[in-house]
Amino acid sequence: MKKDTIRGHTFIPSYLTNDSYILDLGSHKGEFSLELAKKYDYKKIITIEANPELVKITRKNTSSVRDIIVIEGMISSSTNSSSDFYINSNLPEASSAINEIADEQWWFTEETNNIDYKPIKRILVSNYNLHDLIKKYEINEIGLIKMDVEGSEWDILNNFDENLAKKVKQISVEFHDFYGKKYREKSASVIHHLKQLGYKFEHKPGFWGFGTPYADCIFYK
Repeated sequence: MKKDTIRGHTFIPSYLTNDSYILDLGSHKGEFSLELAKKYDYKKIITIEANPELVKITRKNTSSVRDIIVIEGMISSSTNSSSDFYINSNLPEASSAINEIADEQWWFTEETNNIDYKPIKRILVSNYNLHDLIKKYEINEIGLIKMDVEGSEWDILNNFDENLAKKVKQISVEFHDFYGKKYREKSASVIHHLKQLGYKFEHKPGFWGFGTPYADCIFYK
């Protein structure tokens, strides 16, 4: 089965059709969505990013591209309407709902020690539930969920159920267990859970931080 990789996320292009919704979770500046929109069919792309500064850039970057919806907030299983989110201004893409991950400084090396280190900033962001999002936009088919959410993947994917699995054809996710070996069990739990829901699984390693075998993972039916 032919696959493509955009910005470190591997997926199956043939699963994308004119009826497909694409969810870009942890969209950063919209780079993944922009490149995908140039190459493949889709009905709508929904980008979700919790960092307000990155959301502003995403809105600007995607303003001239058809049917891209930009949402400020994060996907969560929490029943609360909002949650804490930790902004890493030194490395914005490392911002996370998990303070320990956002504040991790293994990347702060001799090569970057000329940077004035800025402390982590806590903000409050809106929570969105996948089921509610599907209902709001009347989504019948999700051709792809791309997920790069700095540790929130464990919560999101462990709460995947059979109803979601019926709608979501594939998931491309970066597991952030390279922040510490103690997180590896969380990734293993998600992998087992999604396999139980009928997904096949392939993965590629990454060698930053503590290293991980799960840097670029694809779950597909």
